[in-house]
Amino acid sequence: MNALDKDWAFLQAAVPELEDYLLSPVLFWPLNLRIGHPIPEDLTRLTLGNLLLAQARLKAFPWSETQQATLTNLSQEIQQVRERWRANWQKKAAQEIPSRLNLWKQAVEEILETPAPSSKTAWAYQVRHRAILHFLFYEVSETSSLYVASLATLDQRLRSARPLNGFLWEPEIQAAFPPETFWFLYISP
Repeated sequence: MNALDKDWAFLQAAVPELEDYLLSPVLFWPLNLRIGHPIPEDLTRLTLGNLLLAQARLKAFPWSETQQATLTNLSQEIQQVRERWRANWQKKAAQEIPSRLNLWKQAVEEILETPAPSSKTAWAYQVRHRAILHFLFYEVSETSSLYVASLATLDQRLRSARPLNGFLWEPEIQAAFPPETFWFLYISP
């Protein structure tokens, strides 16, 4: 199953559970198999970050008319839940930021301190944490300056140690992730 197929499976499983997720105290919500086929092992937990990233990746791809209509419907459902439960949405996003920041810190330290570079596939997965942080920061009305400063420090360390050298994800979605904003998706191990 390729990464965009995983995003489809995840989004279709996540949207029906989004409202229950927002009303629960659980940050990493285990998804049910309501969609009739298995959810990829690495995407069995619903978080706002996983949801926002999957949605952005899927919106960037030139789908068939039928798939585009499905994506539009799913996106509308997400927006309705976001509007209905705005405070809960922001609270979940704020809760996820420190967790993702810690995962990103570990990934950056690993790539900078390991003499043998990670595989490109492994790094492409790890960099998801930074992309998720990008989306989460837009979801909270006020982000702690501590988190902003920590992210800026990690970004500076990575940018100074690794040059931009090619898009890590599918070429078909590259246009939606320009290097000026998503520079971290252009750094290979």
